[in-house]
Amino acid sequence: MTRLRAALQCPLTHPVFLGCLLFALVTSAYIFASGKNTRAIASDGWGYYLYLPAVFIYGDIHFGFLNDKPLPPPIAQYRLGDGSWQGLLSTETGYRDKYAAGVAVLQLPFFLAAFVFAKLTSGSFTGFELPFQLANAVSAAAYFALACYLIYRTARMRFGQVPSLLSLGFMVLATNVIDYATFDPSFSHVYGFCLVSGLVYLTVRRVEIKEAVPPSEFVLFGILVGLAVMVRPTNVVVAPLYLLFVAHTK
Repeated sequence: MTRLRAALQCPLTHPVFLGCLLFALVTSAYIFASGKNTRAIASDGWGYYLYLPAVFIYGDIHFGFLNDKPLPPPIAQYRLGDGSWQGLLSTETGYRDKYAAGVAVLQLPFFLAAFVFAKLTSGSFTGFELPFQLANAVSAAAYFALACYLIYRTARMRFGQVPSLLSLGFMVLATNVIDYATFDPSFSHVYGFCLVSGLVYLTVRRVEIKEAVPPSEFVLFGILVGLAVMVRPTNVVVAPLYLLFVAHTK
């Protein structure tokens, strides 16, 4: 029963989630306020994010709007010096995006919040103005915090509070994950990090409980694997976790 209550605990009110979210937001605010970075949506992140304005603002999944003349400045700033676009290949109808759409799917709630705000406060927008940049940064911070919570909950199944917190802190500070949660928030890394953390949590929890997997968890596991592959196809390497996940179904 104790494990069940812990599993059902809302992550949004957990001190680890709130602490990691605050840490990421404050760090991100410092980075952008100090001018160390000027855009949340940049480089590869442009290609991951592009699906959202293409669908919800331009209604053009082929990205043909990038050939409009003149281009609005918020979009034109992303054009490379040779006239091409980061990660896009020209086609007869527009462009083909080499980046997978999984990041855009996960960013959608935050994008929609910025979209509604822009609708209420601006006559026209491109999807790359300040509200959308902020939404992108907050999105990465939120998924980073959720990933940290899932890792902490996984560790707590076998270890005490202090070693679990110390291992989480070491992971955050000794790897580059905090960079992708703050300085490069539009990249795919922090989103894959969150999804894989969720898969690990589900797997270890099921192994610890040693009970048959309910249908709802099969569905959730499949959704997480699917999203992880949509974020980066190479994330398919975590699929073998399924063998451990179902080890006690009989």
